[in-house]
Amino acid sequence: MKTSNQFNKIFKHGSGYFLVSLLTKATGFILLPIITRYLSLDEYGLYTNIQSAQMIMYLFATFSLDAAYGRFIYDYNTSKKRLMLLTSTIFTVFIVWNIFYLGLSGVGVYYLIDSWGFQELLIAFLLPFIVLFQQFVALNTSLMQSRHYTRKLLSITTSAFFVTQVVVLISLIVFDLGIHSFFIAQFLVGFVVMFIHINLMKKEGLLKLFIFKKTTFKKNFKYALGYMPASFSGWIFTLSDRYIITYYVSLSMAGKYSFLVQLTMIIQFIMQAIDTAYGPIFMALMKEKTQENIDKMKSYFTVMTFFLLSVYLSMVLFMPFIIDSFFPEHYRGDYLLISILSMGFVFLAIRKMFANALVYYKKSFWISISGYIPAIVNLGLNFIFVPKYGMYAAAWSTLASFFLYGTIVFFMAQKLQKFEFDYLKIAIFFIIATSFTVISYEYSNLVVNFILISLFLLLGYFSGINKLIRS
Repeated sequence: MKTSNQFNKIFKHGSGYFLVSLLTKATGFILLPIITRYLSLDEYGLYTNIQSAQMIMYLFATFSLDAAYGRFIYDYNTSKKRLMLLTSTIFTVFIVWNIFYLGLSGVGVYYLIDSWGFQELLIAFLLPFIVLFQQFVALNTSLMQSRHYTRKLLSITTSAFFVTQVVVLISLIVFDLGIHSFFIAQFLVGFVVMFIHINLMKKEGLLKLFIFKKTTFKKNFKYALGYMPASFSGWIFTLSDRYIITYYVSLSMAGKYSFLVQLTMIIQFIMQAIDTAYGPIFMALMKEKTQENIDKMKSYFTVMTFFLLSVYLSMVLFMPFIIDSFFPEHYRGDYLLISILSMGFVFLAIRKMFANALVYYKKSFWISISGYIPAIVNLGLNFIFVPKYGMYAAAWSTLASFFLYGTIVFFMAQKLQKFEFDYLKIAIFFIIATSFTVISYEYSNLVVNFILISLFLLLGYFSGINKLIRS
C-alpha cells in the first residue's frame, strides 16, 4: 500500500491550524496600531509583565499535568474506556487542586486590599479564574487535536479569539479601561469557552465527574514533574528579560521590547500550528521506523528549516516599513532587534521539531534538563549586560539561549534516534539568510528587499526543496 505524502497530511490537518494562526495573528497585528494608540509604552510594558506573571500562575495551577495528558492521550486512545479514565482523572485533580488554589488566591487578594487600589485588585481577582478556565480548555484541546477534530476546534478557537478582540476594543475605546480591558475580555470569553469544551467532552462520553484512578494519576504526575522544570526554564528565558529591563532600565523600554517580541513571535505561532498537525504524524512514523519513514522525517526538517528562514527574512525585510507606516511614533525604531529576536525564534522552532523525539520516548526529564543551562545562561547574560546595554543585551541573550536550547535538544534527540541531515545545504540557507539581512540594513529599500526575498525563494527551488515536498 502506498504511503501518502507527509506534507499532504500536514496540509490536510495543519492548514486549518496554520490559517487560523495566521488569521488570528494577522488580526492581532492589525489591531495593534489601534491598541498602541490607547496604551503608552509604560502601560504596554505593565501589561506584558502581568501576562508573564499569568504564565507562571498557570504553571503552578496545572503542575504540567496538561502536558502529560497531551502526551499520554495517544497511549490511552486504544479504547474509549481507558481514555475516559485518563480524562476524568486529570479533570478531577484539576477541580480538587483549584479549590485550594483559588482559596490561596482569595487570601492573597484580601491581604492586598489595603495596599492596592481597586483597578489593581480587579486584575489580581480575575487572573486566577482566567488560569482556571485555561486549564479545562487545554484538556479538550489536546483531545480534539489527537483525534484531528480540526474544523470543530478551529471554529471554537477562532470565534473565541474574535469575540475577545471585540470585548477588548469596546472596553479600551468606549469605557477607557486601559490594560484591564484585556483581562476582563479573557475572563468573560474564557468562562464561556470553558463550558463549551467541558460539554463537548461529556457528549463524547470521555468525561465523568469525580472518577479518579490512582495508577493513571501517578503515571501522569511522574511525567508532569519531569516536564514542569522545563516549563519554568522556558518562562525564564522567554519572559523574565522584561522584568530585568523594567528593574534596571525602565518600564517604557520593557514595553518597547515586548512590542517587538510580540511581532517576531509570529514565527513561534506558525511553528506551533504546523507542529500540532505533525506531532501525531511523527508518532506514527516512529512506531514503524523504516528507512522510508526516517527519510520522511529528514525531509521534513530540511523543508521546515528553509520555510522558517523564509519567514524570518520576510519579517526582517518588511516589518520595519509596516511599523513606520501604521504605528505611533514612540513604538518605531530599534529595528535591529527584529532580526536578532526573529533568528532566536527560528532556533526555538527548530528545537520544537527535535523535542518530538524526546516526547515519543517519554523523556520528560531530558526535556527539563535541556532547559536548565539555557535558562541560567539567559539570566546571567541579562543581569550582566542589560544594565549597560538595555534591550539589545536582552535580545542577544535571547538569541544565544535559544540557539543553545536548540543545540542541546538536537543532540539529545540524536542520541535517541540517529538522523543524517544535509548539513551543508542547511548551513547555506542560514548563511544566505544572514547575508541578506546585512544587505537589507545597508540598503534599506523596498525594491532591494523584494529582490532579496525572491532570490532566497529561488535558492530553495534550485536546491530541491520543491522535490522534497513532493516526495
